Parts: sequence; structure tokens; C-alpha cells
Amino acid sequence: MANDTDVRPFLLGGLLFALLLLALATRDISPTANAALEAQFRPRETGAAQLPLPALPALPDLRLPALPADLQQVAAEIQRRLALGEASAPLTPAADGPRVRVEVTSIQRDGDRIRISGSLTARTTPVTLPANAFIFRDSAGVSYTADAGAGTTLAPGAPVAFDLGVPLPASRGLVLNVVLPPDAPLTLTLLAASE
Repeated sequence: MANDTDVRPFLLGGLLFALLLLALATRDISPTANAALEAQFRPRETGAAQLPLPALPALPDLRLPALPADLQQVAAEIQRRLALGEASAPLTPAADGPRVRVEVTSIQRDGDRIRISGSLTARTTPVTLPANAFIFRDSAGVSYTADAGAGTTLAPGAPVAFDLGVPLPASRGLVLNVVLPPDAPLTLTLLAASE
């Protein structure tokens, strides 16, 4: 019987150690990858010093009346939720390309900005994603970009979260383009215009 009480502390310690390892294995332990994708965007200034934007698909008509009838109600509900400061799903939640999948899980108004949260997943090979791979365009045709610079490398099959902020007037619609040449840009319609 004395041996049973001597073994219990070791069993309890082993169980606690196993739980700690399990907790570490299931949490995101790569904050630098996520930090590289937390970016603030600003309207793109025109001028000779500005590098040209890559070729992007035509900007869709983001006015609420121009949307298909089945999307008008969804778009109006998104606008209502954003006006109340609530988070909402975007009109187009995901886009798939040959090398990456982009998912936007929520958009939310935060003062004069729209916060866009989601994840990117590389398909079969690692993909280097610079911060300026994200280009936002609003319904007035204004482009919003981040400075070129440090990005992150996406490992295949491992989603990397992003949290992006765009200054957007309340009445405008918003589209996200993810540009990773030589692939065609991925386009997600996030929000319809209320004007």
C-alpha cells in the first residue's frame, strides 16, 4: 500500500505535464506570422513616386440596387449590423486560387475604419505573402494599400489569421483583392454601398 501513495504524485504530475503539452500543441504558437498580417491600409496617393497597381479585375457595381435580388436583403442586413457596430459575415466569404485560399470570417465597423478578419491557407507548397498583396477598393474607385515590406510565409495546410483595417466612409462598398503573381487576383466582395 505504501507504494500506491508514492506513485500517485508521479501520475498526477505526468497527467498535468500531458495536459500542458496538449494545450501548447493546440494553440497558435506562431505570433510573428499573425503579426505580419496585421496591417493598416490607407488610401493610395497618386503621383510619380507611387508604384502602379497590378492589373485588377473590373470593380463590380457595389450599389445595393445593382445587386442581384437574392443578395440585396443580405447586403442590407450587413449594412444594418455594421451601423450598429456589430460584426457581420461579408457578401463573399471565401475565394480559392491555385496556391492559396482566402477566407474572411467577419467585417466590423470600428469608428471610421472597417476591420476585416479571416485567414489564408497555402494549398500544397509554401507561399510568401507580402503585406502589399492585399488591395482594397471601395465603390468610389479609391484603392487602399499597405506599405510593401515584411510579409509572411504560409506553410501548406496551416491557416494563418489576419486582421486588417481600412478607413472607409460609411456609405461606400468594399472589395478585397489578393494579388500573388503569376496567379490571377482573388476577389472577395465584402460590402455593398448604401449610396
